[in-house]
Amino acid sequence: MLRARWWILLGVLAAAGASCRRGATPDPAASDADDGAAEAAAASEGAAPGAERAAAPERFEWTAAPTLDGIPVAPVAGEVHGAPFPVAQVVFEPMRRGWVVLFLEQPLPDPTAPVSGMRFLRVDLPAEPSSGAVQQRALAYGDSMFHVDSPGEPGSFTIWTADNAWVLELTEWDVRPWDPAGPEVQSAGRAVGRVAVCYRGGGEFRNAWVAGTFAGALVRYTREPRFEPACPAAPPWGG
Repeated sequence: MLRARWWILLGVLAAAGASCRRGATPDPAASDADDGAAEAAAASEGAAPGAERAAAPERFEWTAAPTLDGIPVAPVAGEVHGAPFPVAQVVFEPMRRGWVVLFLEQPLPDPTAPVSGMRFLRVDLPAEPSSGAVQQRALAYGDSMFHVDSPGEPGSFTIWTADNAWVLELTEWDVRPWDPAGPEVQSAGRAVGRVAVCYRGGGEFRNAWVAGTFAGALVRYTREPRFEPACPAAPPWGG
């Protein structure tokens, strides 16, 4: 029964692109993509080892180029539709083409339970997570999905895809390897770090973000971590 539930869940995520919604008009508060890429490059240079770090802000502010220095020293939380988006649990797990990190509005009832019936943000990671690693993405479309309530339609969920930029630092990655003799879904360990993800608004969607620190994030295997090559990227809608 558990295996069937996981195949259903993975089918929903794999079909996300066919039912997703994307804002058509950029939010006037957002910088353009070129500016975001330039800021991200400057931030990357400023984050070199030995560089002096600025004091962490008390509150996160949306930006086209999030940096580690801009992350508050506070538990990860966010904002969507101009309202708070609570993050109750952070989960790392492998999918078909690599590792992802999920920011869940509600905690899972147990470490092997599927993610369903809640709002969550999923970010696809370009590299395998490891202790001490920093991964970063300049503002661009794709490689993430925000499962949120539709604006003005309480109780109705949609999959929102948009331009997004993020930075992730893992200070601890204490994870056991996949056990071939174990169950299909395996709790593998814990991760500690900090993150900032910025989602660019458009149309009926406003700028959204998730940022802060996390300790004891769940790391689990929902499948053996063998990854398939990525398919060629499809053009954005209307392209």
